[in-house]
Amino acid sequence: MTFWLDKEDDYYQEIPLTEELLVKTEENLGHKLPRAYVKLLNEQNGGELRTNACPLVEDNTYGEMFVEVTYLFGIGENSSLNNTQYFIKEWGLPEKIVLINGEGHTWIALDYSNDVEQPSVIFIDTEENEITRLAPTFEQFIAALYVEEQEDFEEDIDSEDEISEQHLEHALKSGNLDEVIPVLNYLFFNKEGQPQLEQGISNLVLNESSELQNIGVHYAYLLFEEKRLNDSLMKLVLDGIHKQPFSIDQQVKIAMFDGRQSIIDID
Repeated sequence: MTFWLDKEDDYYQEIPLTEELLVKTEENLGHKLPRAYVKLLNEQNGGELRTNACPLVEDNTYGEMFVEVTYLFGIGENSSLNNTQYFIKEWGLPEKIVLINGEGHTWIALDYSNDVEQPSVIFIDTEENEITRLAPTFEQFIAALYVEEQEDFEEDIDSEDEISEQHLEHALKSGNLDEVIPVLNYLFFNKEGQPQLEQGISNLVLNESSELQNIGVHYAYLLFEEKRLNDSLMKLVLDGIHKQPFSIDQQVKIAMFDGRQSIIDID
């Protein structure tokens, strides 16, 4: 069985890795990536995994037995480990780490603080201000990954009306990313839920919270990539960006000029 999930349009998969890109990235990060990680990135430059969990062997606030690990960052322009320094500053994360998974309040990282040659793998919870070690090395981390049988989120949803009225509304009101993101993911991958997804994106982009704004722009960009972003939502997103400048999560940048769509730098 291969390590990576064979999936078309994998958001986390970057273009094939080159030696030049690897050297430049390691120089920018200030750290050498573990050989096992480089080997995996040479097979496929980031993406979703066939496994979905890593056991938690240390005590943690939530009393959980595992953390979800469904993808690893590659080296490139999308959701990439190249963004480590940006997210360290944005989320107040520890120094001497390289992020390999995560967004928002939870991250998985290579920790070089005790060993610059053989980093351990840690789980960072910014809400609880908690750091938990997952494995002493990256090799042991990937060896520990497994498939956790969980009740499918989709099985809890009986109809699109139920999504809109119960899940989406509750998630948006809560302002909790852990509730918002699963609902948006469900709506994104189930195209019948596009109207509810568009409404959710609109509400998020206009929200006062920069974290929720970022999530709204992120999902607008995913629709944009699949040519599913309509003109009115595109205009709302652009108006929100220009009227309320905020940091855009995962470098999501969208613009439309003279009827043409392109990605530009709006920092």
